[in-house]
Amino acid sequence: MGCSGLLILVLIPNIAHCLEILGSDGEPHLDIPHNITAVLGEDVYLWCRYMGESEILSATWKRQINTKVKSRPLAGFTNDEPFSRFSDFSEPESGTNLTVKMSVSSVDAEGEYICEFESEEASYSDSVFLTVVARPEIQIQLSAETINGSHYQSVSCSAVGGRPVSKISWLVDDLPSPDHPLTQHTIETVHPNGTSTVSSTLRFPTHLQDQESVVCIVQHPTLPSPTLTTVRVEHTVSSQSQLRVCVVVFVFLHLCCLEVTDCIASPLKSFCNHAS
Repeated sequence: MGCSGLLILVLIPNIAHCLEILGSDGEPHLDIPHNITAVLGEDVYLWCRYMGESEILSATWKRQINTKVKSRPLAGFTNDEPFSRFSDFSEPESGTNLTVKMSVSSVDAEGEYICEFESEEASYSDSVFLTVVARPEIQIQLSAETINGSHYQSVSCSAVGGRPVSKISWLVDDLPSPDHPLTQHTIETVHPNGTSTVSSTLRFPTHLQDQESVVCIVQHPTLPSPTLTTVRVEHTVSSQSQLRVCVVVFVFLHLCCLEVTDCIASPLKSFCNHAS
């Protein structure tokens, strides 16, 4: 068989499908989205409407199991009566409007769904692919330990049960966390239900931490914007902060015309010398 013959064999199924969903005037018979995203644990609407003028005898939703096999009808309309064979599917609105509410209770719901309409003259079908995502739960843990006399803190930020995988980053003093003296460790755990958990741990020695808080940033497609969680930690007062305290105290005493007695000056001088 020549190349032209092979090309015809390839094109025939596609042409037949186009003729199914297009009317004789070239207008589409079916109104259907081809991609829908659903959130695990929530409801989503699958919709498919027949836009032609023929009388519809039956209409059904089916699941494409593989390239050759479809499931038995999930929900539909037949003999002028709506039906649903699964608790996750509501009954459709009418024989020409197969809009159904679907409860997404598992990531196994992800896949291709086909709507089919039958009339006396012809059958019409098209499909929509349902993508299932899962919104992660953000959890924070703070722990501390002492090793060889040095005090360390660890802040753990976890995005639990996300799909696809969440992205975690950190801010310290409104800037991305430095590699030193802070260290980061990230692990990912895949769960049997198709979701995953990402945990990032920020660890640092307390005596080198001069910021009173760190910020965990979680990014995920189900979140309208990155989620920022501020975690307060133990910290040391920096030399600059100590000097600022000294300046404020001296200015205060001067403005108040107070006499700086030895009982005030001696500890203040010691504190400021240490800061400088």
